[in-house]
Amino acid sequence: IPDLFVVGYGIDWAEHYRHLSYIGAVRFL
Repeated sequence: IPDLFVVGYGIDWAEHYRHLSYIGAVRFL
């Protein structure tokens, strides 16, 4: 996995994206 966090489906970043119903990625630019 590149330099990003995968979020969604219960995987969360600081509990901000737990509600997403899909897998997304948060990039830190």
